[in-house]
Amino acid sequence: MSEENQLPEDDQFYERADEFISLANKQCNSVSESEFETQAAKVSASFMYANARFSTWLTACGYSNADDMRNNKELILQYFLDQYKMMLEDNFEEYASNFEEYMNVEAEEVKRFV
Repeated sequence: MSEENQLPEDDQFYERADEFISLANKQCNSVSESEFETQAAKVSASFMYANARFSTWLTACGYSNADDMRNNKELILQYFLDQYKMMLEDNFEEYASNFEEYMNVEAEEVKRFV
């Protein structure tokens, strides 16, 4: 992550992320080579859905009623969108900057999204 986009200090942040990525890798690798790209797209969609669902649950835990939660909908959505965009931009730049190193390896290694 770039310096201006530092995450809060959390010793287990990347370990948890790696566990999610490991599960996604297992789900991607559960199909034949010819189905891999389609499966990876499906896994990505499921991953995003799960994150949205969990984030919504987490948000709801901070409210005592639905009206208050609804009244803050735009603020809440903007927070999560900003966070996702920041992390996506950082990871995109990481891969673009290291494309040759990350992607010019044996095909089996490229499948691992870590």
